[in-house]
Amino acid sequence: MTARSKLRRVWVGHLWRWHRRLGLLASCLVLLIALTGFLLNHADEWGWDKQHLHSSWLLKSYGVEVPTEFVGQKLFDRWWVLANEQLFLQNEEVARCGDAWKGVVATQHMVIAACEHKIALFTAEGELIEVMNSMPSSGLRGIGLLSETLLLIQYEGKAFQFDLMSFSVAPVDSKPTTLQTLPPAPKALAKIISSQYSVPGLTWERFVQDLHAGRWFGGWGWVLVDLTALFLVMLSLTGVLLYSLHRRKA
Repeated sequence: MTARSKLRRVWVGHLWRWHRRLGLLASCLVLLIALTGFLLNHADEWGWDKQHLHSSWLLKSYGVEVPTEFVGQKLFDRWWVLANEQLFLQNEEVARCGDAWKGVVATQHMVIAACEHKIALFTAEGELIEVMNSMPSSGLRGIGLLSETLLLIQYEGKAFQFDLMSFSVAPVDSKPTTLQTLPPAPKALAKIISSQYSVPGLTWERFVQDLHAGRWFGGWGWVLVDLTALFLVMLSLTGVLLYSLHRRKA
């Protein structure tokens, strides 16, 4: 065997090893992209675009710390719990707001909850009756009952009364009263709600999209995408070289 043949054999051996390694690395990255692409194509069909992330470690990867304590009120022998944007009746979510819920009270026949942009009326079983989406001001502090038909809507330094029958709003001339502080929900219930906690916009579809684009990996995401392209280019080049060397040998 000539020195040239030995050198060629060494080069072919190195190329084969690197070709296999690059193929393994590239296949992992391509598999991730292909799988997430397939899942995204069926996100609407499977409802992933509406299913929020509840996993605490996935939420933490987006910078969201899952609360472990919540406040609420026991109304009609069941707890109504305010979990930031989520409103729970016991351990079932009954409503969601674009911002945190500020208060929940009850008349003899229904439950009223309020957040910055709306007031929602529910039956004792948690069925939505009506929603008022036009609030009289901003910076809601809380709500209270003035009577069976009048709701107090309190802001910093001012208050309004909301007629539950006519849905009319009028300012309250007297000095706003001090609202009652909501008690903490039972620990066992708070633990269950914590496992169902989610935030607006963070759905399974969003998570798969971020995986597909490499955004979920943070600052390393662009490196992952670049490596995928680089590995595929190198895999193609080594494949062409091996094919060319094999043909010359033949």
